[in-house]
Amino acid sequence: MGNDMSKTAQELGFSYIISVTLDKGIKKPLDYGVKPTITQKISVGSRVLVPVRNSLNPATVVKIKNSTHTPGVRPIEKLVFEKPLLSPHLFKLAEWMSAYYTTPLSKVLKTMLPTSVTTPDKEKMLLFAKPALSLSKLSQLADKFREKKRSRAALIDLLLKNPKGLFVADLLKIANVSSSPLKTLAKEGIVKLEQKRVLRSPLEDVPFFKTLEKILLPEQQQAFDAISTDMEKEKACTHLLFGVTGSGKTEVYLRLIKKARQMNKGILFLVPEIALTSQTIERVKTRFDEKIGVLHHKLSSGEKHDIWHQIQQGKIQIVIGARSAIFSPIKNLGLILIDEEQEPAFKQTEEMPCYHARDMAIVRSKYENATVVLGSATPSLETYFNAQNGTYTLHELKKRANNNPLPKIHLIDQSSPLERVDGNHTLFSNSLKKAITARVEKGEQIILFLNRRGYNTCMLCQDCQSSFNCPSCDLPLTFHKALDTLKCHTCDYHIHPTPKVCPTCNKREPILFKGVGTEKVERTLHALFPGIRSLRLDGESTKQKGSHATIYQKFLSGKADVLIGTQMVAKGLHFPKVTLVGVMNTDGALNIPDFRSAEKCFSLLTQVSGRAGRGEVLGEVMIQTYLKDNSVLKHVQSGSYPLFYHEEIDMRKAFFYPPFCRITKIIGKSKNENFVQQQMDTIHHYLKTHAASTMHISPPSPCGHAKIKDSFRYQIILKRPPQDFFPQALASFISAQTSSRFHVTINHDPQTIFF
Repeated sequence: MGNDMSKTAQELGFSYIISVTLDKGIKKPLDYGVKPTITQKISVGSRVLVPVRNSLNPATVVKIKNSTHTPGVRPIEKLVFEKPLLSPHLFKLAEWMSAYYTTPLSKVLKTMLPTSVTTPDKEKMLLFAKPALSLSKLSQLADKFREKKRSRAALIDLLLKNPKGLFVADLLKIANVSSSPLKTLAKEGIVKLEQKRVLRSPLEDVPFFKTLEKILLPEQQQAFDAISTDMEKEKACTHLLFGVTGSGKTEVYLRLIKKARQMNKGILFLVPEIALTSQTIERVKTRFDEKIGVLHHKLSSGEKHDIWHQIQQGKIQIVIGARSAIFSPIKNLGLILIDEEQEPAFKQTEEMPCYHARDMAIVRSKYENATVVLGSATPSLETYFNAQNGTYTLHELKKRANNNPLPKIHLIDQSSPLERVDGNHTLFSNSLKKAITARVEKGEQIILFLNRRGYNTCMLCQDCQSSFNCPSCDLPLTFHKALDTLKCHTCDYHIHPTPKVCPTCNKREPILFKGVGTEKVERTLHALFPGIRSLRLDGESTKQKGSHATIYQKFLSGKADVLIGTQMVAKGLHFPKVTLVGVMNTDGALNIPDFRSAEKCFSLLTQVSGRAGRGEVLGEVMIQTYLKDNSVLKHVQSGSYPLFYHEEIDMRKAFFYPPFCRITKIIGKSKNENFVQQQMDTIHHYLKTHAASTMHISPPSPCGHAKIKDSFRYQIILKRPPQDFFPQALASFISAQTSSRFHVTINHDPQTIFF
């Protein structure tokens, strides 16, 4: 039985009481006391170590108070960091996220403060050598050692050239000596050795050549002036910079960054793909001398730790990153830039809180009086809808920055006999083959786009027609020819070498390879064009750290004629020599039964088309398709986003989809299919009997990917009026169904209702 009697901190012998959320275990806040012997100031957002049963656990302070109803309150062990890791503004954002995304505050805080950030004493220390004597005495010693003790002389000569000192590893490498003479110099008091902290950053020691500002076109200048005026007011506002591909949105971003720094404001620049961070970093670094922070999941734990704490200390005021960088502790935040704001990558889907970085930017701006700029050539329908109704301020860039026309787009009918090479259906149509030949002869570059990696997308037994599927996901395995491996791109299950016997009928019949991936496109390209130079940019070619930047720089410097890739090549990349883009096929994306399918396909094709003709030569795009009369493809060909928007928004309104409603997707997972069905039926029944009459509730059904990593997946789709928040009571009941056998995720505003 709990004790209802409230006791003050003083009665319990404490200076004050704090409520904390643990990093692991108990989700509800727990009360602890702070003894008078702890003199450091503890605030909301501070990190503390607290006793739980017989162990010490890290936790975040969520409330400071003078009394508690909890009996037997124990004292905290210690304060982990001198200053709170979360500012008051970020803590308010965490509370908002917890309420809107119906997620326990402990899980939200864990998302905002990953382990790489909360681990103390994680600095990297290296041995450093510096002179212990005056330079004149060192010079005399060098001359003395030069004949018989050359190794010592070599070390002293280097320290004379670098009087501030060198890291021991560098000193020994440059001098080409062992550590023995250095130890002798240190023992004799000639050199001082000490441990020195090393800041880990992917940008350390990377040279960047400065570039000059470009003259803004009238449309760019108008947008910059209007956004600058709002920045000076220091009030929360959101702008949509809607510009065609190549219209110079980045130059406007750079001018706004300069304006913000002149105002001593911090800047957060979000991009959807790691592939885009390399180019964005280069453009920012070539314009600004100050230190820049980069945050994304490919960084090492140590790099994340050092960069995050440098940002928190105010030593870094410009941050570039992917989705999770929205939680960067930037001091005096004044400007948030979100490039390609329509991208699904800004939405977290795998675990709660299922937040959208764009939406978090807008909420955060209200707490910090910052200006948000959303940039895109194909804004999401919700964003453009908000710009049309005045919620956001709209700025349009209708011309390319160099006044070049947009590329000419052709729809190539692959069913036409005229497009068959030597009378056969092939990967490359006649039109695309001729265009590649012409461009290569002129020394121009080409991008080939196919949103599927691997060589073949599935393998079939010719006898029983069974496909080789992943046993954990029940999805076809992708064939990777170079590795002689079958892979599941959902759970990383693989078979090596590729089997020769059907696992279903055990016959050694000829195996049929179906479907095409980027690896096969590259192989076929080289068969058709011997000697052509190519690079591939997809999930397989970019697994190693820094591979995105390496491939980008190689293609930019002209070391390849053709870049073949998945959606990584479609967004934001600027290659002035690319004059031809070939879309191998994208018909499958148009047939996905999802309300965003048309929008995603239009955006992707428009974006990849925009990679052509960004330099001096007119660009050309060839989209190979069997659906040449499809309205989405026709809109891509015409290049008219407004026409596509009006057609699509009418469909959304007629069928009650966003922005005319809010959607919540409830996903249940279990190793037992019958059990997940039962649990989802229970949730469905509760919703039908307790939800408001304005909420539309679908019956439970298998997800598009019905089985992933041995878990069967079912979903319930809920629609409600846009002004209605999701009731906390419903969320609590749904979350309470989670057990060791059943896991449930609540995803508000999902990017898809199919997968």
